[in-house]
Formats: sequence, structure tokens, C-alpha cells
Amino acid sequence: MDESRGKAGQNGLELRTRAHDPAGTIRMEVAGELDLRASGRLVRSIEPFLQRRMPVVVDLTEVSFIDSAGLLELWRLRESLAGVGIELVVAADPSHMRVFRLAGVEDRFRFGSDVS
Repeated sequence: MDESRGKAGQNGLELRTRAHDPAGTIRMEVAGELDLRASGRLVRSIEPFLQRRMPVVVDLTEVSFIDSAGLLELWRLRESLAGVGIELVVAADPSHMRVFRLAGVEDRFRFGSDVS
């Protein structure tokens, strides 16, 4: 299993990306605040894993705050992955789902804990 980590640092966001070869997925665990200060970090953290062409699960369950800029970051990740034929699944709790619903993009993302 390959893994990369991004520290929270000043912006309160921590990323851990792991390739689960037996499960056939790449799992990105996000913790902290997903907001404007996270700009570009999700896409950059997934780039080393793209050549594997495995579905990506973004786990938001440890995210304490998400705003429209964080949602835009997820949208950009979705578009980047879709552009190379990779599926994105978002694991979110009810408070996160509210942000997707309010923004009117709930139907543009696939939600679940895995890709099955």
C-alpha cells in the first residue's frame, strides 16, 4: 500500500491518500477545514496515484467545516478525475450533505463509503 500525507499546517487541513491495491481503490482521508485555504490541495495530493487508474474515495467524515470554496475544490477533483476516466465517490456525513444540497450539486456526486 502506497501512502502520502499532507500536514495541517496553518490552514487546518490534513490529507492522507492511500492506494488500496487489494480493494482496487485509492482512498483520500480529509480532516480539518475544507475551505479556501485548501485550494488545489486535493487535486495535487491525488496526482501521484492517477497512473493506477483506480476509483477514488474521498472520506470527509473527519472534516469539521466545509464551505463553498471547499465544495469547489471537490468539484475540481471530480472534474480532473472524470477527465481521465476515474470514478470519484464521496464519503460524507449528514452535515456535509447539507452543503451539497444547498449548492444544488448533490446529484453531481456519487456518495458512499466505497466504490461497490
